[in-house]
Amino acid sequence: MPRLFAAALLAILPGCFVFVIGAPAAGADGGPTQSVTLPDGGTGYLLPDGGVTGSLVEAVCHANPQSGPPGTQVTFDATESSGSPGTEVIAWAWSFGDGTDGGGEITSHVYPDAGSFTATLTATDSSGASGTTSCPTVTIGP
Repeated sequence: MPRLFAAALLAILPGCFVFVIGAPAAGADGGPTQSVTLPDGGTGYLLPDGGVTGSLVEAVCHANPQSGPPGTQVTFDATESSGSPGTEVIAWAWSFGDGTDGGGEITSHVYPDAGSFTATLTATDSSGASGTTSCPTVTIGP
């Protein structure tokens, strides 16, 4: 988004004009604004100058094992997630892809039925910012 500037046109002498350019409009503090989805599937933030930052919170998910028979317990690990600069991740929300949810930096889930499941992790840092990622697909079969 382009920065907005206040401008005034003053007539000083007949036939002479002066433009006065002011500071950025109120609220244009130069910080990130609305979130966008990056080509790699991560979250980025639009800057007032039209640029895009990388993800402020990086959610990283590992699943082990990634396959097994019905009843397999899978451990999900988010210890490599990181908060935005100067913060730390303080909350981890999991959606296991089978209609159930969980929490915690490291958590386990039992898949009782066959199928392919993609869990989703949302990591939230101490500033309230969050990042979301999809975990490797877990395949449960006979």
